[in-house]
Formats: sequence, structure tokens, C-alpha cells
Amino acid sequence: MYKVVRVCVNSPKCCQAPLCTKQRIYLRFCYCQLKTATEAHEMLQKALKEEALSHTQVFERFARLKRGEMSIEDHPHSGRPSTSRTDENVEKIREKINKISEATGVNWSSCQRILTMDLNMRRAAVKFVPRLLTQDQKKTQMRKNLQRKCPELWRSGDWFLHYDNAPAHTALSVTRYLASLVWPVVPLPPYSPDLAPCDFFLFPTMKKAMKGKRFATVKEVKTASQEALNNIKLQQFQRCFTQWEKRLDKCIASNGEYFKRD
Repeated sequence: MYKVVRVCVNSPKCCQAPLCTKQRIYLRFCYCQLKTATEAHEMLQKALKEEALSHTQVFERFARLKRGEMSIEDHPHSGRPSTSRTDENVEKIREKINKISEATGVNWSSCQRILTMDLNMRRAAVKFVPRLLTQDQKKTQMRKNLQRKCPELWRSGDWFLHYDNAPAHTALSVTRYLASLVWPVVPLPPYSPDLAPCDFFLFPTMKKAMKGKRFATVKEVKTASQEALNNIKLQQFQRCFTQWEKRLDKCIASNGEYFKRD
């Protein structure tokens, strides 16, 4: 027994609905016509190209339909509501893309694709901002930070780079990039947070200062973090690096084997 769903794509209600909602209505129609998620996604791609829902979104919608959830609306979300993806901001961004399209003579969908894919930009509030820094931007930014914070060491070249084994630090693209700069890097043994100053000193010290406090906004968290960082004395940093040197010596003496704390 089949459930019949009437879809009128030319009705005023459907024509005024957002494109995403129209696609959900179409997916529900395909599901009731015993189409597979793959078939429905291929038809959307053929008709709407880059504006079509993604492969994952289509399969998630079909999974809901199989559970008997025939509504085209999203489930209510808990937590803090979005303040940037409002109807007003979306309309402002749409107007900006329209102006770019008119000024360049490039159609609207191509402008959107150039902004998000070719220029690697994402939408934040009513502005398009870079999603990723280029290699030149990273190189310039890192050099400026070193020159500003440690001008004497930068001029002498008597320094090295040390960080933990976070995936962002050990990625092949990062290691190749650092190798291209010919910067000295101190390798960190795996599973060794006790050898990273940020892990055994900086973060615990800041957490201790902020423990038990509640913050209502992100701005308050940033302010408290900056205050906790500023309150760390120079002598504490000196003891940290002395301790770091001793820990590295102990690691070398044990040939990299694990050992218990004294």
C-alpha cells in the first residue's frame, strides 16, 4: 500500500519557500515514489548542480523518512540560538552577491561558487572572510610574531620551535611547510604531555586561576584568560623552562622509555 503525496511546485506557498525546503518536499515525494536516496540525489544534482543538497543531507533526510518522520521541518535544537544566520543577514549577503554579479557580469551561482570554493571564503555575519591562511600569510605571520616578541633571538638565529603532537601540528602539510622554512624544530615523543611546557605548566596554571568561576559570554572568558596569563610572574616562566630542560634530560637518559614521576 503506497502513501500518495501531492506536490504542487507551482503553488504560491511552494514557490515562496526557501530552496532547501523545496528540496525536502521533493525528497519526500521521491521517497513515497520508492526512489532510493542515491537516485534522488542524482536528480537534484542534475537539476540544481552546486545548489543541491549534499549527499549526506539527502541520506539523512531519507533516514528520517524511513523512521516515519514525514515533516519537512528541522528538529528543534537546544543550546544558544544562532545570531549570525538570521533572515536579515542572509538577505544582506544575498544583496552583496547580487551587486558582485551585476558588476562583473557573472551569474549569481557562479559568484557564490567563486567566493566559497575558489577564494576559500566562508560566510560570517554579513562579511566574507578568509577560511584558511595561505602559505605566504602563515609564513609572514609567524615571522612577525617572532620578530616582535624575541627580536634579539630572531637576529641571532639562536632559537628553535617546540610544540606538542596535536594533529594540526604533525600533519604532513605542516611538517613540509616548516622544513621549507629551514626552522629548527624540537621533536616531541608521542604521548608525552609532561614534556610540553603548555601542558605541564601554562594550561594548569591558568585553569587554577579560573577554577570555580562562571562566565556568561565568550568575551568574559577571553578577558579572564588574558588576566590569568598576565598574572603569571616572570620567575614562574623561568622555573618552567628550567623544569622543562630537566625533563628533557631525563627523557634522553632513559632512551625515550617511559618512567614514573619522582
